[in-house]
Amino acid sequence: MEIKCFDATKSLIEELEEALKDGYKINKEAVREYEKFCSLIDALIKEWESEYLEVEIPMNGQVNVTIEAFQTEVDKESGVFPMVLSMCKNLLFTAADDQTCKTRVCFIFPSLVKKADE
Repeated sequence: MEIKCFDATKSLIEELEEALKDGYKINKEAVREYEKFCSLIDALIKEWESEYLEVEIPMNGQVNVTIEAFQTEVDKESGVFPMVLSMCKNLLFTAADDQTCKTRVCFIFPSLVKKADE
């Protein structure tokens, strides 16, 4: 069974919501956009034949989604990658920890948190 990006994130969003201090809340509109972003991540995982997915949400609410790629080149003009890139705040590339030729790509999605009075 394959793990889907948004399914892997739901409990993290709930934990973040419970941990938020007074004056801050989850931005429901940002969560809807993030769900669209996750659909693209799921398609990119298939396109890149990745078997690795890691999702982190620090207290600032920005979402870090990391997948692995065995590719040496990324097509910036076609496929899913340009669409994913357009929704990202930032992008980080690192070497995989397991001594393979794989690269980990961390897509940083904007914060899911906003001030409660917004």
